[in-house]
Amino acid sequence: MAATIGTAVSNGTRLQTWPPLCRFVIDQPSSTFVYLSDDSRPTAVEDFDRNEHTTDATQAVTGLGDRAYWLPQSGALHVLSAGTQLVVIFRGGKVPADARGAAVGLARIALPRARP
Repeated sequence: MAATIGTAVSNGTRLQTWPPLCRFVIDQPSSTFVYLSDDSRPTAVEDFDRNEHTTDATQAVTGLGDRAYWLPQSGALHVLSAGTQLVVIFRGGKVPADARGAAVGLARIALPRARP
């Protein structure tokens, strides 16, 4: 993860949520985190489609999963692969300068590990 984000990160902490959500600390003093979630519930495709239309700034991302898009206003990458939605979200004061690129890199790492 550190090579993808450009800085060291903490070990992941699984938050008590469903779908599963893990938080990684990028910079504690500025409360900067990256969150990863995978959702294989039957509603995952509907959630993916609904989130795609929450803003006019949605940017398509190619070459990742079956479909993917970046929401720059919320710092979130959504990827749909074989019915599972993977989400990578950056939050905080020291988000990587190329957050979209970092999110795509993290998704490439996480996709093979996502639950089918």
